[in-house]
Amino acid sequence: MPSFRAPVNSSFVEGMDEFVAYHKVNMILGAATTVINLLLLFVLCASSSLRKKSEGSIFQILIVLCLADGMNCFSICLMGLNRVLLYTEVIDTLTIPIRTSWECALEPWLLFRGYGDLWPPTVQLAMGVDRCLAVFNPISYNKRASKRKGIFFFATIICVTLELSVGYLISWSTRFVKVKYWCGRKAAFGNSYASFVYGMNIVCYLLAFVLTMICYFKSKYYMDTCSAKQHLARIRYQLMISLLSIVLISTPNGISLFAQYIAEVADAVAKTSTYLTCVNSAINIVVYLLLHKEFRSEFVRIIFRKTECTTVAVTITLNDKCVLYCSLQTEQVLRDDELIGSDETARNTPEDKK
Repeated sequence: MPSFRAPVNSSFVEGMDEFVAYHKVNMILGAATTVINLLLLFVLCASSSLRKKSEGSIFQILIVLCLADGMNCFSICLMGLNRVLLYTEVIDTLTIPIRTSWECALEPWLLFRGYGDLWPPTVQLAMGVDRCLAVFNPISYNKRASKRKGIFFFATIICVTLELSVGYLISWSTRFVKVKYWCGRKAAFGNSYASFVYGMNIVCYLLAFVLTMICYFKSKYYMDTCSAKQHLARIRYQLMISLLSIVLISTPNGISLFAQYIAEVADAVAKTSTYLTCVNSAINIVVYLLLHKEFRSEFVRIIFRKTECTTVAVTITLNDKCVLYCSLQTEQVLRDDELIGSDETARNTPEDKK
């Protein structure tokens, strides 16, 4: 905490209670969406079926996206907590802290906020590139799948760390400059770096959507049916995630960028952008439940401890005359080869009895 404070009069804190209420909502919403991402992470890691498929990189990528979104939600929770404590102290003491840009940059919540701002768009852009490699060069992509374990996580986190390092270098270069006491992104790192963050949240999501759309058309119209079906199943939910990010993140960031250089926007619009960020970072689990059949099945099995069942009709022919129909209750996740094995066993049983 800063050691120097400046006195303010009572008119300065008029309406500050509204800021406290607004950031309490941010704190609660950030905490709730963090829990949702922890739930998603638990399902992805607890499922042996999904975990095995992560060796093919797709679910490993989804885990990294979940971590990035969780970081974003947690940073919003920390930001809300910091602002609630800050404004409450200002109201109670009628003093404000005197801070420099470097003092602001050293606040822990701002470091988390930096990763929360930059990691999700970086991950989604990398997802688009990864899908293009899988669609346009599948042989090389599959051949090197085992060598890519952990690369996606480390590549994206290193990239974001380098981007954040630039902001901290800027802050260090202006470390004696006094800034606004609430220590936002602009106060800590300057307007230019804040614009860079806005731009990342616009450009990365747009590029991710474009790359995924290219993969969609390539898979649908220019690949054989078997390969296309495999790719399209993955592309659909990835495309939906990118589209939602454009609507919920890129659009508000575009408005903020417009407000920074051209004209002010309504305060309600600026405040709503934080809520939309939380929604976007928590909505992936809904997308997977709607568009990913295996995830839906595993979610029900792990969370509700239930197994989805289907009825499979098996025809058993005896001496080409007698036909017996029976219904077998099988788990949804039963493999096709197990079904075939059961069928063959049923067919051979009468002969064995003879």
